[in-house]
Amino acid sequence: MAWGKRLLAAVLLAGQVLVHILAGKINRRNTLEQMALVGPASLSITLMTMGSVGMVFTIQVAREFINFGATAAVGGVLALALARELAPVLTAVVLAVGSVRPLRRKSVPCR
Repeated sequence: MAWGKRLLAAVLLAGQVLVHILAGKINRRNTLEQMALVGPASLSITLMTMGSVGMVFTIQVAREFINFGATAAVGGVLALALARELAPVLTAVVLAVGSVRPLRRKSVPCR
């Protein structure tokens, strides 16, 4: 039933956001500007980082699998490891780091 708690938490958070937007406590223009800076502006650095990490990871894993004689499993293991483990974590790290830079350049006054 852990998924139920997470679903409830997400619904409550969405409700709080909606209440704040409707009450006018969130500046829509500033929010949209920040979303534009964080999202599409971070795509290039995310792709470059993921490509570099993927290449290095592939070289390391393929070398070890060849040493063990398990060359048939290299593709499947790499695909699963990159898709399930590395890509989400590294994308989150790159976006978190990349989202700070544009916002520091253009500081938005708080109300």
